[in-house]
Amino acid sequence: MGCWCITLLSACASGNADSANEAATREAGKATNVVANIEATQVMREFFDQHTSPTPFPTELPSLANLRLTTGLREQDAPTNTVYTYSRGSGPLYADAQVANVFPGQRVIAVWSTNGTVLQTTEINVENPHELIWIALRWDIPPDAPSGQYVVSIQVGGPGMNDEGTPADVTTEIGSLVFRVN
Repeated sequence: MGCWCITLLSACASGNADSANEAATREAGKATNVVANIEATQVMREFFDQHTSPTPFPTELPSLANLRLTTGLREQDAPTNTVYTYSRGSGPLYADAQVANVFPGQRVIAVWSTNGTVLQTTEINVENPHELIWIALRWDIPPDAPSGQYVVSIQVGGPGMNDEGTPADVTTEIGSLVFRVN
């Protein structure tokens, strides 16, 4: 009878001591991996803190993708034509700037000048953030303006970061264009 019990008990047992050790190690690792959980929590707190709020000042500098002089505008203020020489009486003149990375509170500025003398400044306020947008800056040329060479400089002013990296009201020149008036 004793042999029969030993045979029956050995038939019920499966696996060996090695597989029992592997299973025990695996289960212990799941139950006691406290250090890894603490490290993961610390990394999340340190690098992905959800309590920080973004700065109200843009950290990206605006840039000029395209600048054209035009006498007409299409949909979304894109230019209809490109003018290099403006003839009086041919309609309004626009400096049509395609500007990247502009944010609410900033303004796009066109400074119209000749021989170092500023004749007019045109500004458009930015109300929504844009990765890329056409902004048409109009200049009604005075009838007594002399014929000759003119310059339009495009600037972006408003909240941003100064040279020291602190929030400030800054003006950044992003491009210019030389043209003639007949």
